[in-house]
Amino acid sequence: MLTHDLLPTEPHRSTTYARWVTSHDPGAETAAVALLGEVSSAVSAAYPRMGRCLERLRRPASGLPPARQPWFWDTVGHRLLGYPGGAAAKAYTLARKAEQEHALPVDPDWRRANAYLFATRGALPVKELSDHQRWLAGQLPPVTAHEEYVRVLTAWAASPGDLPADLARRIAASARAAGLGTDEDARVLGHVLGAAHGKAVPDALLEAAAGPLGDHPQEPRVRAALLDLFPESRKDAASWLRLLLRGGIVDAAAAGHLDPEGGTAGWLRRYTRTYRHRKVAYGGVTRQPMPAELFDILSRFAPRLRAAATPVVIHEDRYRWPDLDADLLDACLAEGIAVEDPGDAVRLTFWDDRSRRDLKALAAHPVFGRRLEGTVHEGLRGAGTAITRLPENAGITAEVHTRVEGLLGALRGGGLAAADEAVTELAGLLDRPTAVALDGIEEALAGLDLTGPLARALHAGLPEELGWPALDAALAGFDPADTLRVTCTWPVLTVFGAGRAVAVDPAGTRATCTFRVPDDAASHTVHYAGGEFLVSWRPGDRQSSSAEGAFWTDRPHEIFTPEDGFGLRPYGGLIRGGFGYQFETPDRQGRFDGQRVLRPGGREGIGGHDFQLSDGRRFFGAEVFHTRGNWTPHDPVTGAPAADRTLPDFHRDRELPPGMEEFEGGQFLAELPEEAPASPFGQDGQLVGCRVLNRTPYQGPSPTEFLLESVDGRTARYRSRRFGRHPWGIIGLPEVGEDAVTVGETTIRCHASADNSLLWQVHGFAPPSGRDRDHPPTLGEQAGPVPPPAFWHFLTPRDERSSKALRTVSGATVRALLDAALDTPDDEGLRERVARLLPEAGDARVRDGVVRAARLAAGVLRRREELSRRVGIMRSGPVVDLPAGVPDTALLPALSGLLPDLRAYEAHVPGRHPGTLTALAADGRFLRGEIDDETRRLAPPARPAEWQVLLGHIDAVAWRAAVETTPADERTALNALLRTWSRQPFAEPGGTWRTGRAPREEAAAVRDTAAGPVRGSLSRFVQPAAAPAPAGAEEERTVTITRDDAARLLRLLDLVERDGPVQLTPEALAVFAWRTGVRRPVATLALGGLPSREGYQEHARMLRSKPYKANRTTAAEYDGFRHRLGAPGRRALLAAGLPEDPAELWTADGLARAAERMAAVWAELLGTRPYVDEELAQTLEADLGLPADWARALPTGRPPAEPGAQVLAVSRGGRLHLHRAEPDGTPGEWIRRDRAPHTETLSVIAWALTERPAGDPAADGALRLHKGLRDWSAAPDTLVELPGCPALARKAAGDPAFRPYAGTVVPCPEPLPDTVPEAPTAVDDGMFVVAVPSGDVFLRTAALAEPEKVARALELCDRLDLPGLRRELTRTRALFDGLARMAARADGTPVPVGGYEANPALSVPDLVAAVAGRLGVGTDAAALHLQLHALARPTDRNVRRWNGWTADRHKAAQAELVAVGAVETGRRARAGRTAFAHGTWETLDAPHLPVESGKLDTHGAVRAGKRLDGPFTRLLSPVPLHELFAQAAGA
Repeated sequence: MLTHDLLPTEPHRSTTYARWVTSHDPGAETAAVALLGEVSSAVSAAYPRMGRCLERLRRPASGLPPARQPWFWDTVGHRLLGYPGGAAAKAYTLARKAEQEHALPVDPDWRRANAYLFATRGALPVKELSDHQRWLAGQLPPVTAHEEYVRVLTAWAASPGDLPADLARRIAASARAAGLGTDEDARVLGHVLGAAHGKAVPDALLEAAAGPLGDHPQEPRVRAALLDLFPESRKDAASWLRLLLRGGIVDAAAAGHLDPEGGTAGWLRRYTRTYRHRKVAYGGVTRQPMPAELFDILSRFAPRLRAAATPVVIHEDRYRWPDLDADLLDACLAEGIAVEDPGDAVRLTFWDDRSRRDLKALAAHPVFGRRLEGTVHEGLRGAGTAITRLPENAGITAEVHTRVEGLLGALRGGGLAAADEAVTELAGLLDRPTAVALDGIEEALAGLDLTGPLARALHAGLPEELGWPALDAALAGFDPADTLRVTCTWPVLTVFGAGRAVAVDPAGTRATCTFRVPDDAASHTVHYAGGEFLVSWRPGDRQSSSAEGAFWTDRPHEIFTPEDGFGLRPYGGLIRGGFGYQFETPDRQGRFDGQRVLRPGGREGIGGHDFQLSDGRRFFGAEVFHTRGNWTPHDPVTGAPAADRTLPDFHRDRELPPGMEEFEGGQFLAELPEEAPASPFGQDGQLVGCRVLNRTPYQGPSPTEFLLESVDGRTARYRSRRFGRHPWGIIGLPEVGEDAVTVGETTIRCHASADNSLLWQVHGFAPPSGRDRDHPPTLGEQAGPVPPPAFWHFLTPRDERSSKALRTVSGATVRALLDAALDTPDDEGLRERVARLLPEAGDARVRDGVVRAARLAAGVLRRREELSRRVGIMRSGPVVDLPAGVPDTALLPALSGLLPDLRAYEAHVPGRHPGTLTALAADGRFLRGEIDDETRRLAPPARPAEWQVLLGHIDAVAWRAAVETTPADERTALNALLRTWSRQPFAEPGGTWRTGRAPREEAAAVRDTAAGPVRGSLSRFVQPAAAPAPAGAEEERTVTITRDDAARLLRLLDLVERDGPVQLTPEALAVFAWRTGVRRPVATLALGGLPSREGYQEHARMLRSKPYKANRTTAAEYDGFRHRLGAPGRRALLAAGLPEDPAELWTADGLARAAERMAAVWAELLGTRPYVDEELAQTLEADLGLPADWARALPTGRPPAEPGAQVLAVSRGGRLHLHRAEPDGTPGEWIRRDRAPHTETLSVIAWALTERPAGDPAADGALRLHKGLRDWSAAPDTLVELPGCPALARKAAGDPAFRPYAGTVVPCPEPLPDTVPEAPTAVDDGMFVVAVPSGDVFLRTAALAEPEKVARALELCDRLDLPGLRRELTRTRALFDGLARMAARADGTPVPVGGYEANPALSVPDLVAAVAGRLGVGTDAAALHLQLHALARPTDRNVRRWNGWTADRHKAAQAELVAVGAVETGRRARAGRTAFAHGTWETLDAPHLPVESGKLDTHGAVRAGKRLDGPFTRLLSPVPLHELFAQAAGA
């Protein structure tokens, strides 16, 4: 049958297999058709996890004749084309594997047509795509093969499949074989890549294509396709951009010769939309900076973009996380390119230290500049402004000036509380960079006398002017020491303490009671309903979610558990009562909780529908955060849900203002009781309420701009600078005071409607929430407690005459009040002066409010004056003259590991200013008496790092600055530090200094003490040792400077500049490694300054790079040592390296002596280990996966840990496990069968005796190790676990040959589960110890030396038909025997010292000669033949090492074997070689190398999937190699 007849026209219905079987074996047609039916079922059942289809079909496929298997798997692949998961590609691979394993002939036409079909569907595996090129080269003439390969590639590129990373190399190889040049590479790559639009294209492929495409520009159509490629990329597709730049494609587009889709503006839009974010592990995406290449492209596109005169769109994102990249936006604006403004809701991303630009154009923009300043300010940690992060930027300075001016405005005429917060904020903003940059700030501050805010506080209205007489009376009845809380049954407020509760309404006290809760009650709550009180409590933890006990006060002995206890909590804000609107029923006999009505005696409890509203006819309830569209109406008497879901008129759908939406939880409505006074919030008849809207869209987790509409028609706007604020009403303050927006639930802030200025802030009965604690006490702090928001409708003016007097107070009176507060220290005296100045304000509470306002204004004025003084000092000029103003962003990375190790939340954030160097120099001047302490403290332009810890250890910095491994930029920063240090008094000899940490106040109280910023309530200080130590000092350390560091440090820097950095010599590394026992990479890192990097990936990359070359194991060791050293240990270690005279480091043995000193410190701090041979350690790790402990132990002939005694113990699952025995006989570590310690010993012995040269210390150590292993295995109590065998357990239970085990069996310390019917017992026949009934089996290794016991055990296995147990016994016996023969061979090997047993020319020369004669090849080829057929790992590198061959000699020997057909060649993944023995091939999971199938048996291993089950940690020979070579020669 011809190929085109077998190729399916509808792949998902492919019958290729059946048709091929019919043509080759007609009698099997029915079975073939039936098998395809099973394929159809498997495909249908597996969707969408198509890999399960392949797993299901493996079994029937394995039973097919070998010749049918490729056709079967190709047919399965056809049917899976188009399904997700790559199952079709896996089926294609299985087909090719079957061809290879069974050496089947391949129809070339079919192979080509079938590969093309899979390529068109994107299902040709990447590996097979590469192999297909090699296969074509072997089947067709070079030019034809190349054309066919290009055809497949073109089809592949247009398919959904991804391109391979090595495609450029494959194309080049195909083109060279066809005699074509690099222009052909460029042509093919251009067409292939151009057809891959939107697909994942590896960076390596794009990088490789850039050269040919740059050298050979393509036609416009191809270049246009490449310009519109936009490949899927793990990062930013920078490699694609480099290809466009090098290929001249960008310049062609900039010149107008190419027009991408949407023009250059559209191209930029698509790029930013596609690559703004990148995917991260475990799901999600993260922002990434734009690559440098994009800015180059932007500058070239700029003329066309400007000419288009249309704003470019650069904020969109395909993952729907739009934002504006500050760097890209700045670049556009700098080029004069207009950018579309997406609005404030779209975030602006500022890259801070990773920024590529100065952002001056962006900062100068009238709209985007404000956003940049806000974004930078929001990201600040600590004091300062955007100027601190972006110095010398005029646009930023202007925006910061606007911010500061707003705060100054609050101090001129804002609310008094706003002024209070403004001066606090200004104190944090006006650091040295900001104060210096803001011209006129001193004069602006000096003009603020605080009369404006005080006058406004009196004119607007004080919180003390409002009161609820009934509540005042109720509170008067409680003990002042009692902690009071409230609950709501609107219009009734229940106030309760430890044992008394009062219910009040607008008219007065409704009811009272006393009660007693159980002694174990941690918290309790009282709710009023129908004239009675429900008392509930929570025992134990206060944070438990619901009440567990309750009673009604009219029947206190009837204690019950409420059905719903969630809402039985005191009022506490949004999720604990909402705003207090939980309604009393119209008949006053019940309480509505949002779902049902609770009446006296009821045990329903209270639910969690904390948001309610009412129009007098119906109640509406909703859950917090779920009010929008979810208000459920209820009958106000019964609580039953009502059918009519129409909201009250005030809250019905209406046209919203543009850009506004209904605020979640912003609907308020209630009907005032008849006896209630007029609400200060306004009303419509008896209805009170408010409607809150918010601006949309908004940035961040919640809105910050609101519009409030009161039920009486008044409106107000409110803006918050913090997320999570909840405005709820517009209050009119007494006697024509200001209208104000009330915000918050437990802490209520009052903002003027006119300008949003904060007037005052009061607290309720609930403790402030975490969101409110960040507001310090201000005006109104002592006016509370106030009721929940719903009850503010009952507040009335306390005294109209007093309020009128405050509304009309004159400016002169305000000035007099402020002077009185400044001059009068005691409140009583100030109260008397207020009474004289404001005689009409006769109400005592109102007068107290005036006193508090005046006192606060005076305090704010004093703080303003202090701020003015500080600003004057900072603007008076620089305090120090630095040799180099290296910013902390450069210095602190260079000092990594030498400063204190801090937790993330307290770690120092480096700024773009020389904060640390300035602090160091200023402290030095202060300690010399040249400046005062305040000037010293205000000198740093940014918060400094804790440089004081370097006192006495500055040599550590000097060492790092001197060694060659330190990067040049870090060396520059360290040099600046050393030059600055050399000028300080603590660099001069003879001085004694004390440093430590102490409370800031205590350190400031001691003269001549320079204290740094506070961290964790303590401040790092330095002082002369003669000064008294500050009280409460910690981490105290006294240092005496015995050497002239000023001269030494400068001399070191001069030497480095003159002679270059100190080079780490092999001798010095050897000295350090020898004296400490660390690995060579660790020694290099230690002498190299103990470097580290901040990010995990960057740190790991540094450790892997030169000169350290640390692998995963040594990197982990280094990080462990570095952590154990701690910052003090690191400083001590590095400081020990610097000699008295730095010039010594450049002498012949100077670095070796430094290594000795550093090793001594290491030994003192961390101890030492035995020396480890680095080559042996690396080889053991690479070949066997064993740690360096084996490299230390092997030459001694002893394992790292002795096996020790063993004991059997019953596990929780009813199994019998083998454990190490502790000294007291108790079970220690479980000895798992797959991780038994003797496995490592066996592996090391076999490896050292077969793969190390004769006479090597490792081989000698292996012989002694074998003797110890032989003694261990001969011990009568030594057991080795075998695979479980329940059949043997059943036999052993009644076999008299099995007697009770005489050793110790430790019972399980815990009760066995019900699933385990009985605990196992151990029986023993001298060879096997068997657990009955669990079937665990253990082998007595000593019995292997007794032939009678071995024969009896083998007979038992045959009699019970236990082939698996027989195989394990035979294999274990053969393993120990094989190792014994290895040891004997090593004692009398003919291989000369330095030679390898793995070299047949040395170990079996006669056999090599015989093979050479039989094959007709030379001895080199014969030796290689034996190695390829016998050894498990004959990689090119290993063969050349064993045989001492050059690459040419190796290739010549291999060519001889190929010529006579003794081996086959090719490329196989991870093989490490290109020559192979004939036969099937096993692809094993790492760390095992793939290997010929026949070698598994000769090496005592069994494959389990891609895993390997063998006697060693790797695939090693279990017999001497001369025997293995003999087996291979005879095969």
